[in-house]
This record gives sequence, structure tokens and C-alpha cells, in this order.
Amino acid sequence: MGQVGYIEAVTSLGYKTESAATAIVQQIDPVSGARIAIRSYGFTCGATATNAYFMQTLGTTTVSTAIASGATTGIVLAGEPVSANALASNDYIGIMVDDGTMHVSKVATGTYSTLSLTTAIDDTAAAGNAVYFFGAYGDTAHLRVVLVVSVQTSKVQDGGIFFGAAKGYPMLVWHNNDAAAAGSHDFVSVDYINK
Repeated sequence: MGQVGYIEAVTSLGYKTESAATAIVQQIDPVSGARIAIRSYGFTCGATATNAYFMQTLGTTTVSTAIASGATTGIVLAGEPVSANALASNDYIGIMVDDGTMHVSKVATGTYSTLSLTTAIDDTAAAGNAVYFFGAYGDTAHLRVVLVVSVQTSKVQDGGIFFGAAKGYPMLVWHNNDAAAAGSHDFVSVDYINK
């Protein structure tokens, strides 16, 4: 007999675009005790076929020493988030900051023991705050959506198209975007479920 799952919360990501050749990145924040279930999505690409990815949390660690607001350098994590996939330049991470939100950035340089980010931390982060490791968009475990040129690629499924790696984990939506004509994230609908 299957287990019944219940929706704990819902959210949606609205339209977002970037200039051509600039990746479009949106975060799906975690909800404590609930797993992300993607209910629907819609993406548009330009004149060249591109892909969108739902990037799972591949591993976690914590902040080792407090991070000041506005910092981009000297960030130290407590350990490697995934032993088989070392944190490196161009990997994405999410750092839970003290106001309870998640700051997402790409790693500019370094390793877990001292790294710099491409985007400055927008609040302080105390030692012990959670850090979520997403890696690079092409890493194993990320769901790829192949986009059709110049039209919207979409899917809707009650109960969820696919699910997050675990309860309380965030996810990223990443679209490499056409080099000549900008695409867009048109919508993503999310249910947070209790199983």
C-alpha cells in the first residue's frame, strides 16, 4: 500500500530573462520538512536550441567561519559537500544567510577551505549556517529539459513531474540561453510535499 503525500506549501516562479548568452538562474527555496515537487514549467529559447536544467542539491555542508555582508572572498566551509565531486570554480552553491533566505552564487575561485564568489553575500552568515551544493548544470542528477527553437516548451502534471533530492533541500532552475536571441523562464510551479 502506498503512502499518501500532502501538500505543505506552494510557490511559483514568474517570468525571467537575461540578455543573450547570459545564463538565466532562478532559485527554488527550501521549506523545512517538505520536498520540492515540480508541477509545471514553461521555457522559451531563441533561434538556437538550448537546454534548461533543474539542478538538485548534490550535497550539503556548513559555513565554518562567519561571513560579513557584502563579502565575496575569504569564505570558508566546514568540509567538502560531496566527496566524489569536489567543489570548484563555476559550481553553484546556496548559502543560508542570517535573515533566513538563501544566497545563490557561482564559485569564482578556490575550494571549500577558502573560496570566492561571483556575487557578494547580501546579508551576514553565521558559522554553522547551511550551505547547499548544486555543482555545475551538467552534473549527474540534474534534470535536463531540451528546448525547441523559438517556441515555449512546457509540461504540466498533477502530483509532480519530478521531485527534489530530499526534504528541506532547495533547487536551482538554470537555462544556458541562446548566444544571439534571449530566451526566458516563463513559469515554474512548485508544490512542497511531506514525503
